[in-house]
Order: sequence, then structure tokens, then C-alpha cells
Amino acid sequence: MASRVPRDVAYSQKVGGRIITVLVGGQTLVKVHSPEKCANDKSCCIHNPSAHHMRDWDQSYTPRSKIMWRRCEHGSLHPDPDNQPHLRLLADIFHIEDCDGCCEIEEEQETF
Repeated sequence: MASRVPRDVAYSQKVGGRIITVLVGGQTLVKVHSPEKCANDKSCCIHNPSAHHMRDWDQSYTPRSKIMWRRCEHGSLHPDPDNQPHLRLLADIFHIEDCDGCCEIEEEQETF
């Protein structure tokens, strides 16, 4: 019986002699760094996502741009907060027109 994997974390498995990584949402990737490589880092959008509000949204990786996205409930793609900072900036630039605001965190308003 296979062990259950948390919905909000990608996982790796051996298939036909190859290691594949399955992202949240089911997209599969090959040639992904091992979990050990990012074990000491603060966050990794694949192996060690931070506790951001998009964590359980499906992931979508675009190999050509090397950007990890998160798909919100409305179907829009948003840059993954744990993507490398320079790639996140690039993703913000390319994606700004389609953003529906889901990636913004609502700031708490003080009540007097």
C-alpha cells in the first residue's frame, strides 16, 4: 500500500528506472534536484514550500522560462512565492495583466 503524500507538497518516485517528481496538481518533471540539495534552505517551491497562502494551489512549471506558477481557484496563474527571487520578479512582469488579485495577501485593518 502506498503512503499518502500531503496535498501541498511535491514528491518524487521511481518509475521505470527514472526518478520523476510529481508537483501539486499532478504535473510530472524529470531532472529535478534531490530533496537533500535544498534541505538546509529556508524554502524550496518543490521540496520545502513555505507556509504561504498559495501552498495548496496546483503548481505549473514552465521549463522554457524556468518559472514555477500556482493556479488559483479562478484558473489564473500566479508566480510561486518560493520561486527564486530573480525569477519571481520576471514572473511578476510577465503575468501582471492576467492577475486576478488572488496572489495578494489582504492586510489586516485595525479597528478603533
